[in-house]
Amino acid sequence: MTTFKGYSIGLGLPYKVQMATIRLRASIDSALKYETPFDANQTPHITVVRDIDAQAVDEASKIVLAALPLNITMAEMHTFNMPDYDVLVKKSDTPKIKKLNTELCTQFSLSFPYVFSAHITVAFLKSNARINLVDIEKSIRIPQQFTVDTVLIFNPKGIVTNIIRSENSEPF
Repeated sequence: MTTFKGYSIGLGLPYKVQMATIRLRASIDSALKYETPFDANQTPHITVVRDIDAQAVDEASKIVLAALPLNITMAEMHTFNMPDYDVLVKKSDTPKIKKLNTELCTQFSLSFPYVFSAHITVAFLKSNARINLVDIEKSIRIPQQFTVDTVLIFNPKGIVTNIIRSENSEPF
């Protein structure tokens, strides 16, 4: 199972966005997928920051919560190449997420070997899997704009341990 050095803080997605992401994951040919327990069980979300120490999670989540509700604009599908697999994502064009990431990384002295790019992870793929991103986007659409009002806290194993809803949240 994939683990991180610390906790992660993400933005919880509205139900229809979660369901579109799950349907999209399911529609991708199993021959193309790189199978990991982390991928199969991951709650669709947008990560704001990862590798936060357990002692700093509450403070960091309050900073993210103060920015909510947040209007999200999605961009194109994209793949990130990793050493053993590729990651299929739907990128976000929301500058405030990048700003939150930078603020949290600065405040908690976090540094990463990658450039932060806000996104929803759709699937992990076998390296060099031949997929047509245009066809994938046509088959099941993840909404282009939506509002998030929930903070998700993930433990180092990628499991949601806490859900915090903004005071301005719409009722369930």
